Amino acid sequence: NAPNNYTMTRIDSNGNVQRCQRFFPTGHTAIGAIQRGNSVIQYGHQNLNTAFLLNSDTSGSITWMRQIMPIAPGYRPYIAGSAFQGSRIICSGQMVPTVIGNPYMGFVTCFDTTGNCLWTITILDSAKEVYSTRCVVLADSTIMLIGHVTWTDAFGSHNEGTLAHLDVVGNVVSAIRFPEWYPNMIITASNGSFLMVGQTSAVSPNTQWAHFICLLDSNLQPVWTRKYEIPLNLIQTSIALKEVSNGIGIYVAQSLVFGQYAATILKFDLANGNLIEQWSLGSPNDFRCSGAIITDSRVYMVGGS
Repeated sequence: NAPNNYTMTRIDSNGNVQRCQRFFPTGHTAIGAIQRGNSVIQYGHQNLNTAFLLNSDTSGSITWMRQIMPIAPGYRPYIAGSAFQGSRIICSGQMVPTVIGNPYMGFVTCFDTTGNCLWTITILDSAKEVYSTRCVVLADSTIMLIGHVTWTDAFGSHNEGTLAHLDVVGNVVSAIRFPEWYPNMIITASNGSFLMVGQTSAVSPNTQWAHFICLLDSNLQPVWTRKYEIPLNLIQTSIALKEVSNGIGIYVAQSLVFGQYAATILKFDLANGNLIEQWSLGSPNDFRCSGAIITDSRVYMVGGS
């Protein structure tokens, strides 16, 4: 992914490159993609001014592309996550202020199969900065949206993680907040429960961030929460999360230790969150993981060094 263009590469299960397609030498940067059948929905931004949504097939042939414009002057859109809602596409993210004094706003937008916008909702709190990150669509087509809010008062700076359940057209059904958490990924798990991961403050010396994993029941109430600290970790980024067979969860994350990036893989028991195994890739070499696909028997990772 270069500053002014990006590529989509098709790789077989043995790591052999089958096809590499380059997109747009004009300032487009891809953030992520979702796939269903032969359709690949890519999303990102163009020159940091507008967001885009692009539909191609798995060979890279473009079917359509749509720009997502700011909802008001003084903002630029940033898509942080996307998911299929039947034949529709749900995108979530934030409107980033370009004018001093404008607060961050979260948003959720729904597109049809040809990229036409069907509806958009915004999440605004005049006293707080609102960030929306990942979304997941449930079996009944309702939406789970995660993010966080930040604010400053006479007592200092504060943060709360947010988790909202939206109906099929984006109306809030219920919501819950988690003090001092930064949730950035959620998936559906067994028996109607949810797995949520992100970062929270660490307690170890010279360590800024720790990973957290939380199992929520169908009413969004925590069943268990586990915190995993990597000594001297300064950055934590969630890459991939999946429940695999036999009640096991796999979590892939990025860390920064002693100025070197490393990918961490955690294997844990879904029943209680207890850690089963942990691997670290990168130390002492720089290993920057930007994406991963988890199957029942393997973890495929992509990145640079």
